[in-house]
Amino acid sequence: MTRVLFVGQSYIVAESRRKLACLAERSDLAVSLIVPQTWEHESFGRYEFRHDAIDERIATFPIPIHNNGRTFAFSYALQPLWQAVCRIQPDIVQVEQEPGSLALLELGVLACLQRAKLIAFTWENLNYRQPGIRHYLERTELSWLNYLLVGNSASAKVFRAKGYRGPVAVLPNVGVDPERFAPRQSLDLRRQLGLDDQFVVGFAGRLVPEKGCADLLRAFSQLPADCHLLFVGNGALRDELAESAQRLDISRRVTFQPTVPHTQVAEYLNCMDCLVLPSRTIPGGWREQFGLVLAQAMACGVSAVGSDSGAIPEVIGNAGLIFPEGDVNALRDCLIRLRHAPELRAELSAKGRARVLANYTHECIAEQTYAIYQELLAHR
Repeated sequence: MTRVLFVGQSYIVAESRRKLACLAERSDLAVSLIVPQTWEHESFGRYEFRHDAIDERIATFPIPIHNNGRTFAFSYALQPLWQAVCRIQPDIVQVEQEPGSLALLELGVLACLQRAKLIAFTWENLNYRQPGIRHYLERTELSWLNYLLVGNSASAKVFRAKGYRGPVAVLPNVGVDPERFAPRQSLDLRRQLGLDDQFVVGFAGRLVPEKGCADLLRAFSQLPADCHLLFVGNGALRDELAESAQRLDISRRVTFQPTVPHTQVAEYLNCMDCLVLPSRTIPGGWREQFGLVLAQAMACGVSAVGSDSGAIPEVIGNAGLIFPEGDVNALRDCLIRLRHAPELRAELSAKGRARVLANYTHECIAEQTYAIYQELLAHR
């Protein structure tokens, strides 16, 4: 029996733990999870770990943390962390924290003391020198790793350039539940939102500059009157976008829906005729690292439109439309094309769902993760 310990704040959301549940179904794995008791997200607010039916085969250890909400600077309370690790006695420790983080430092030391294999996960797809002590932590932690999982192909290149020479696999850390995210008619919700028979362009996520929300609003303003724009999410740009919609005289055709629980995301995606992720790269700071909402929308059979920022073309593949980031007219053309081509929407719907089933379900990701464990343990 191989004892696997997962560590990461993304698992505070029950939906994200489905990958772990898939792994726990294997008779030769014992799966444990260390997770913060609470997590403060800058856009989505406070999360609190709650046990769920999905945790039946997972040994969970919610632990208090210091510096809550700071991805690189937060750390687990040492005594309960040490007690949990000693109780689990892992053979593999998979820490889904960025190299250079204090949490990875803690778990790396404890993995070494337990003589466990150490795996880290990163989304970072920009090659820049970490500030201050984080640069040295990153170099040290990379030297400890037995395997590095990266969320996109650019990230693999970044860490090769940083000097990491160990094995790497491109594999997102969370997937999509194809039963929850499936094509369904959301007629009641469309009616409640006042969408009725209109062509609905949608966005779901953080309303922040790097997500390109302002570009989407300007492109949408050039669409005919039978089109409606649905924003689902919170963020700093919410009021600014509403004011822009008023200036453009389209406020009656734009709906702002605050962030909804994970359990309701699929229903809102199914209200849309297309989902747009118009992300914009911030030079030296950020570019799109994956875009889980794209995979969720494609699983629902919703046509996906994305900019060419970062990993978006990698996620969409040939199952959606891509436009140059920041090009409002090109985005407008994509939307008009979808509006007037129901046969294209049907084609992209089928391709998108098939692409998710082949690559992005929790089961797919769990299967690839298990293969990595087999590879690691073959070289003990």
